[in-house]
Amino acid sequence: MLCRHNQLKPLQRRSGFFFGSSLIATMLTFAAVHLAVEHGALSDALLRFIELLPAIPVAAMILIVGRYLKRETDEFVRMLVTQSLLWGLGFTMVGDIVFGVVFAGFHTYGLSQIYNIDVFCITALLALFTQLRRNQ
Repeated sequence: MLCRHNQLKPLQRRSGFFFGSSLIATMLTFAAVHLAVEHGALSDALLRFIELLPAIPVAAMILIVGRYLKRETDEFVRMLVTQSLLWGLGFTMVGDIVFGVVFAGFHTYGLSQIYNIDVFCITALLALFTQLRRNQ
């Protein structure tokens, strides 16, 4: 549906490319941080700084979506994207609560951080596909 490039506006294509690039950068920084924490003999201050690095591409994704919503001229599409983002955020928050209760005794905090962005993006994308399909 959204993969048909001839149906996407240049703004949508460009924003999708930058969002996807930021998502890949987020995954790579999470992997690098995990490796640095597990295998590096670094000071606590440097480890804390390294652990903050995944926040940069996540902030970039927020800016990309905000810029897209600001520049999108079609109110209907803007509403669909906003609703999809809210569904993704809500599902991620509920999942965090459930994950926290179910795995309360285990050391899974870092694991839940890694999957938050995945759950959010997948849920928001599924919500967008569902809304587009329903409104055809």
